[in-house]
Amino acid sequence: MSTRLALALGSALFALPAAAATVTESGDFSSDWFNPTAIASGTSQVRGTASDLDVLLLTGLKSGAQTLNFSFSGESIYTSGNLTAGGSILYSYTPFQWSWDNDGQTGYVVNYNSWNVGTSWFGQSGSLTSTASLTLNDSFLGTLYLAIVPWNSTPLAYTIDLPVAAVVQPEPMPEPSAVPVPAAGLMLGFGLVGLLAGRRRKAA
Repeated sequence: MSTRLALALGSALFALPAAAATVTESGDFSSDWFNPTAIASGTSQVRGTASDLDVLLLTGLKSGAQTLNFSFSGESIYTSGNLTAGGSILYSYTPFQWSWDNDGQTGYVVNYNSWNVGTSWFGQSGSLTSTASLTLNDSFLGTLYLAIVPWNSTPLAYTIDLPVAAVVQPEPMPEPSAVPVPAAGLMLGFGLVGLLAGRRRKAA
């Protein structure tokens, strides 16, 4: 394979988009403010269950002002009667110490009862699903500490859509070209050849 063909193939591979990755909670995400669960760079979606404190470390996100979107659902656990659950979503640009040192927060709630479906008495009353969002400011650099803090142990399923940073691929190396030999170098080479030839004649 020629060097030019190899470089062309390499450029094509670099241009392929990275596959979106989803991380789903297995077991339980960390509930320790000092030791969050690290979510791998390149993850575009996180799925978990808000039944206790979940503390996450997100890396590889786009920097600058943007919005993170959340969805919550009690559809998989509802049987009858009333379902009320919710909590807070906290975020920090630096590691958490405790819940009060966040850089921003918002709330979420799912409130449902079969007889008040379609009413708007409390939040999104009458719905088994809910949405929330966090707006990050211009100082955000791509690493985020996130905590989902529920009111109670009712296990609401949640999904977080993450704005993943674009992967910057290195430019392919240019094909090496022939380096011209300076004229002075050629003259020096001819001089050495002549000197060696003269020595051989004397020796003969």
